[in-house]
Parts: sequence; C-alpha cells; structure tokens
Amino acid sequence: MSNTKLKIKNIVVILFAALCSAVSLELFLIPSDVVIGGASGISSILDILFTNNMDSSLWYLSAGVWVFAINIPVIIYCFVSLRKGFALRTLLYVAFMSAMLIVLRITNVSHLVDSVINSNNAGDKVVYVIMGGALHGVCLPLVLSVNGSTGGSDIIGLIVQKHSKTGGRYVLRSIFIANLVILALSSLAYGFVKGATAGINMFIYSVAAQFVCEIVQETIFKGFSAALELEITTD
Repeated sequence: MSNTKLKIKNIVVILFAALCSAVSLELFLIPSDVVIGGASGISSILDILFTNNMDSSLWYLSAGVWVFAINIPVIIYCFVSLRKGFALRTLLYVAFMSAMLIVLRITNVSHLVDSVINSNNAGDKVVYVIMGGALHGVCLPLVLSVNGSTGGSDIIGLIVQKHSKTGGRYVLRSIFIANLVILALSSLAYGFVKGATAGINMFIYSVAAQFVCEIVQETIFKGFSAALELEITTD
C-alpha cells in the first residue's frame, strides 16, 4: 500500500472511531446521566452539571468543548515526549470527536433519537448504557490499530509504561484505576448537586457502561490478534 493510501486509510479509521465515540456520548450516555472513564468521562460530568439538560444554546459548555480543552496538555506531552506521528493521530482523533460532539449538540440530534426510541416504548436506560458502552468500546482498538490513541487515560498508561519496568498488565491496571477514580468522583459531584440517590445511580450505571466498554474492547483486541496470527501463518 502506498504512503498516501495508508495515510488516507488511517484518517478514515480515526474519523470512524471519533464518530463512534461522539455518538456514544451525545446520544446515549450523557442523556442518561452516565459517564465513562478517561477524559470523555470528565467532559461528560462537566457537561451534565453545566448545560441544563443538554441545552443546545450552551454548546460552549458541552462535552465537545471540554474534551478538547482537557486533552490540550495531553497532546502537548505527546508532541514533546512521544513520536510525532502518534501525537498527530491522537490530535486528529480528539479534534474530530470534539467537532462531532459540538455539531450533534447544536443540531439537537439527541432529542430526536430519544423521541424515536421512546415512541417505540423502548426508552429503557439500560439500552442506552449498553449501546453507549459498546460504541465507546470500539474506539480505542480502532485508534490503536493505526498507532494513535484516544488521549486521556490512555496517555497515563503510556507514561506509566515509559517510566516503569513493569509489564502491560500493570499499565492496564493503572488505566483501570484512573477510570474508576473518574467514575467515583463524577458520581460524588453529581450526588452533591442532585442528591445521594442520584449519585449512587450514576455510579452503578457508569460502572455498567464501563464494563460493557471493556468487554467490547477485549473482544476486538482478540479479533485483531487472531487476524494477525492468521496473516503470519498464511504468509
């Protein structure tokens, strides 16, 4: 494959991953007052607390703006300390996702989707959690497949890996702990504003969404590994 075609392929993959992430947050998780790990989770709780039921006129306080702002120092670190190509692909993912989130908010797509789902009497919060978690789980494997990252807690794992002699399991554990802390703090903040019961509900549903996300990620990673083994065997 030529270098130009490879670059186009990488951009398409990153664009699709960003779309999955934006849809998962804007159409399923945030409307359900559910957060996910990483910078997306921090952006989601800030959105939930400040935009008054996803008011499109407050798009400048939406997750799309927050996720880009939070990732600015992460992207700077990538350009300074990691490979420039990796940093550029991370920047593309964050920029695409941020732009898509803002467009989806301004156009009020979430309210349209909610009305369609509820019109079929399927407006169960569990459906939103499963769909949101599953779509978000698609993003990381896709971006990693083109040697990029989704920013946020992914970079924490890379920093741990760079400055320690431990293996990949410790890195994954670091990412898991970081995500769990984000879920817990987000739920505490939400509970402080909305009440203890609301905070507990957020934590339970958010953990469920994160669990679905992890399952989808692991399934895709196993698929990539199997495909690579097949390619090596038949080469």
